[in-house]
Amino acid sequence: MRKRFVLGLLGGAILSLAVLGLYWLAILSLVLVLCLFTLKKALVRVASMPLRRGLSAVLLVFGLMVTTALFKVVVVGPFRIPSGSMQKTLYTGDVVLVNKLAFGPRLPRSPFEIPWLNIAFYFNDKARSRIKEKWWDYRRLPGMDSVRRGEMYVSETNFGYVAKRCVALPGDTLEVRGGALRVNGRSFEPSEAVRSRYGFRVRDNEGFQSFIKQKAVRLKPNDQGLYRPVLEKGFADALINSGVVDSLRILPSQHKKSNLYGPLSPWTFSDYGPYIVPKKGCRIELTPFNFSCYGRLIKDYEGAKIVRRGDGFWLRGEQVTHYNFHRDYYFMMGDNRVWTVDSRGWGPLPECNLVGRIDMVLWSSWEGEFHWERFMKFVD
Repeated sequence: MRKRFVLGLLGGAILSLAVLGLYWLAILSLVLVLCLFTLKKALVRVASMPLRRGLSAVLLVFGLMVTTALFKVVVVGPFRIPSGSMQKTLYTGDVVLVNKLAFGPRLPRSPFEIPWLNIAFYFNDKARSRIKEKWWDYRRLPGMDSVRRGEMYVSETNFGYVAKRCVALPGDTLEVRGGALRVNGRSFEPSEAVRSRYGFRVRDNEGFQSFIKQKAVRLKPNDQGLYRPVLEKGFADALINSGVVDSLRILPSQHKKSNLYGPLSPWTFSDYGPYIVPKKGCRIELTPFNFSCYGRLIKDYEGAKIVRRGDGFWLRGEQVTHYNFHRDYYFMMGDNRVWTVDSRGWGPLPECNLVGRIDMVLWSSWEGEFHWERFMKFVD
């Protein structure tokens, strides 16, 4: 009876994975279950009890190692937030759960990305010298969903792994005006927790003092009577709707200049674009301005070495006037707009650099203290 129940439970789980579109995971689970039952039957035939127990222990440890490695590579994995660029949504030191099934796990591109196996390769001097290289081509298994605007993802950059929010998809047109984000011509702020530095003057001091007292915050003006606090979008919206302040506006970002597009570019972190996020198959004309916008992506992620000579462009010894992108790209930004360095500084990221979606804070040790209110907390 118990055996039938377990088999029915496993069969239902595998069938559910197939219904969700995760055929590869259903097949993998089925293979693991069949291996488990086959090995269990084989062990029963071992006559020596001590040998049977020894083999059982070895197989148990090996099975746990394989299962945990597969689970971390293709299902979920932990990630520690390295900076305050997502504050107050995510804090420095937060350990979050990264869902790799959301839009499909990317397969390891070197043995150093495979748990347990990476230890063996690390002790090989020849292999360790290639620790930063990509040994295999990019592959991603099908997932349950696609990348969406407004969701948070862990991504790989040239300087490490980061946690940012996706604000624009392939083919979108993005711009920032006066610190306010617009996507495809419409205002877009994905979260009430987005923080910016605002400037305003108080119209009704009595009403203003009552408002900030209810919110349990302290705000002080400068010598000219101008307030310049860092506020969350939700708080700023409530403040302007209260009618106690005048001319609430976002002030320029701490990072004044975007150096990505050359010293002559007028774009800053507060006034940026319009910028068309590259999409697979997208064709651009190679002009000096377009090359300043997309040249780094073409070189670093597309692998095409386009050389500029005067106002002309050359690829593999031939002059070219257009370029077709071979990958989809995503524009990432931090919620803490005051201090974040994001795609405005290092450009959009290709799909192969996205690791997984952030679904939950496992625990938080921000400023050296454990925060129970953030333990196992879902985020959006």
